Amino acid sequence: DEDKVDLGKMREKVNAHQELAEARNSDNTEANVRYKFDKVLDEIMLDFVNNKVDLYKKLSDANVNAFLKRRWFEEFYKGKGMGGNP
Repeated sequence: DEDKVDLGKMREKVNAHQELAEARNSDNTEANVRYKFDKVLDEIMLDFVNNKVDLYKKLSDANVNAFLKRRWFEEFYKGKGMGGNP
């Protein structure tokens, strides 16, 4: 499914984001790291607007967006990276 491919690419961008990794690896609180994480993920999602409007619409749904951010943040914050299924 094309959406899974796109979500995988988004995960890769989050995992490769240097400033985000630095925020997690510093003395920041979990709340501060989550704030940065949410901002970075929002920026990455906006990059898809021009090419992936349908996926962006799905990800913009408040429930889907909150679930995605929560799940991905948990993986990211634990230092596991974000592999596997969305």
